[in-house]
Amino acid sequence: MLKLTTGATELGRPKLAPEMRAAMLSAGLMLLASALFALQAALVKTGLRQMAPLELVFFRGLICAGVIFAFARMGGQSLATRRPGEQLALGVTGFASLGLYFVAIGMLPLVTATALNYTAPLFLVLVIGFRLARSTRAAAWLLAVVGFAGTCLVLQPSLAGGSPLGVAIGLGSGVAGAVGYLLLSRLGQAGESERVTGFYFSLLICVLAGVPTLLSGFSIATAEQIGLVLAIGILATIGQLAMARAYAVGLPLIPATFSYSTVIFSSLLGALWWGEDIGPMETVGIVLIVGSGILASAVQAAMKRSPGCKRDAVAPRVEERIEKQRKRYYRKNSLRSLYATFMLARRPDQVKYVFMMGDAQDNIAESERVRGQIANPFKSAELERLWQERFSAPRYAVEDLLRLPASTLGGAYARHMKENDLKPDFYEDVSPRHRMHYLRLRMRQTHDIWHVLSGFDTDEFGEVGLQGFYFAQFTNGQSALIGAGAMLKSLLRGRFGDLEKHVEAFCEGYCSGKRAESLLAVTWETLWDESVESLRRRYRIELPRSRSEAPVSDLKAAA
Repeated sequence: MLKLTTGATELGRPKLAPEMRAAMLSAGLMLLASALFALQAALVKTGLRQMAPLELVFFRGLICAGVIFAFARMGGQSLATRRPGEQLALGVTGFASLGLYFVAIGMLPLVTATALNYTAPLFLVLVIGFRLARSTRAAAWLLAVVGFAGTCLVLQPSLAGGSPLGVAIGLGSGVAGAVGYLLLSRLGQAGESERVTGFYFSLLICVLAGVPTLLSGFSIATAEQIGLVLAIGILATIGQLAMARAYAVGLPLIPATFSYSTVIFSSLLGALWWGEDIGPMETVGIVLIVGSGILASAVQAAMKRSPGCKRDAVAPRVEERIEKQRKRYYRKNSLRSLYATFMLARRPDQVKYVFMMGDAQDNIAESERVRGQIANPFKSAELERLWQERFSAPRYAVEDLLRLPASTLGGAYARHMKENDLKPDFYEDVSPRHRMHYLRLRMRQTHDIWHVLSGFDTDEFGEVGLQGFYFAQFTNGQSALIGAGAMLKSLLRGRFGDLEKHVEAFCEGYCSGKRAESLLAVTWETLWDESVESLRRRYRIELPRSRSEAPVSDLKAAA
């Protein structure tokens, strides 16, 4: 019995640990973002004495977009988006929420305007409540009601003071913000990086606020005002990136509820900066807001962990639609792959069909990787770091590498390229769509380096052997299709000798790739000066039988 219990604990730990880590990271990032947003709001309230709300929105967007663009250029990172429609929608809703929020800050006490703006997570809780099981839906809505009750207590002085327009504007910013949170979560789950989302969000609010500001004229003139807008923009940039990351790594409800902490930070800043008193009723309201947010987050986390939790009748229908869409997506990419395989068998010199096949198979592989149906190569911290940095090897000249000794990786690679009349910039430079596409692009970059290290020639059988090596290193449909296509071609043409060679080459490459260390995250371009033999020993790369008798003879001859 003890053995079974221990085994269950060990088996359960990997499932719970990633969720807990993601929840803690999401909450921590949202707390940081909330503190920065509260300080930004305090600076906005100061700036509104001399500048219009939309002018501050314009400079906030301009500075955010400029900072993100500069860092992206310095790091050689792409700002291309695969979701232009959703980015546009996020920018429009974000502009509406931010503009209304800045207006409310000028009309209400800081904590009041912030509390109104941060009713957005409460609206989000209400929307998500419809998707929950009936047994937990009532609890989620009750927590949302408690949060709204706390908000009303915070707002009580403003309502009594006769500021209904300011309250209405603040609530409008909260509604728009809830829509923005949902869009932000969808973009994060779709693989859009926080850098890209932050750039387009800032750029769009800059454009939308810039038009009316240009028509009315700028009022910024003094060094103090310039410093103020710079501080607002920088705080907003860091806070925005932290918030986008929080929504990307965790469930939407977790950062949404922890964003309530902005109300606390704003109340403290209001008291210290302008002497705004926090009465007993407002204090109770803040406690209710924060408490309901934390409890809602705990309920959602418990639902995810509970094995007995069942969805109501709506959830299966949603899952069925998703499954149908996934199957259609797979069929579409599989048909593209089969077409490319057929055309490649007819015209082996047309590399475009290899690209078509690889792109289609990478789309399927990314879906299967996310679903946990195949081994995830990005569990390697080194490979994940290359993806996060979008690492791409710096340009190099083959002529420079020819000066290196032939026994080095750089020297052997340069001679390989010259002998086969190949160019390192043969492949088109494109932005990766997702992780498996990035891995494919990286494999294309280093394809001929792997030829040199693995010992497989560039003839038809050597290419099939290298595809077997690839398949052993990571599960991918392209290698399987190329190997199968070569074998099928030999079979249909009645060339059984070639068929045997293709089978042997693929099997030999597969066995060699399985015995070798993982090579996916190695940045070979930094190892030009090392000898080929030392690299083979380090990574346990065995040569094909046809070359194993004299592994360095070719290199010595070339020298």
